[in-house]
Amino acid sequence: MTGSVGSPITMDPKLSEVVAYLTSEFPGYAVTSADKGEFIIFQVASSDRVHNVHVQRKFLESTLAEDVRPYLIGFRLAQTLRDLGNLPILVTPSGCIYP
Repeated sequence: MTGSVGSPITMDPKLSEVVAYLTSEFPGYAVTSADKGEFIIFQVASSDRVHNVHVQRKFLESTLAEDVRPYLIGFRLAQTLRDLGNLPILVTPSGCIYP
C-alpha cells in the first residue's frame, strides 16, 4: 500500500511526517517501514527501483514533529536518494550519511 507504515509505529506523528515527505517526493512509489531498534527502516519502492532510508531514533527524538519535513528537505534526502540509486541513506540529527 502506498504511504503505509507498519504497526505499531503508525501512531507516531514524526514517522507520519517521514512517510508524508517520501510519498510526496516519490509519487506512485510504495513506502513501507520496519522498526529495527535504533533505526526505523523505510523502503521506497516502485516496480523497477528501491530506495532504503534508515532513520536514526536520535534524529526522531531530537526533532519536533513539525520540523521533520523541513529537516528532510534541508538534508536534500530525496535528491540524495535519486542520485545514489539503491545505496542506503542514514538520516541522523546532523544530516544524511551514505557509504
